[in-house]
Amino acid sequence: MCLIGTEEAWLPECNRSVTLSREQPRATVVSPGFPHQYPDNAKCDTEITAPPGYRLVLDFEELVLEKEP
Repeated sequence: MCLIGTEEAWLPECNRSVTLSREQPRATVVSPGFPHQYPDNAKCDTEITAPPGYRLVLDFEELVLEKEP
């Protein structure tokens, strides 16, 4: 479930786990509804895990940390 304000709603892209491996060395993670805005106060978590000794490289296509004018 993804919390939106005080109500819970299901967003398929929200709150998921990604496990990387030799067979699946890459994954794409996007914000709910990307490239459109998602609701205010949405709380979504994505957990990314990889085998010991692997490193995670994050490549952002776009990163907006606060409201744009």
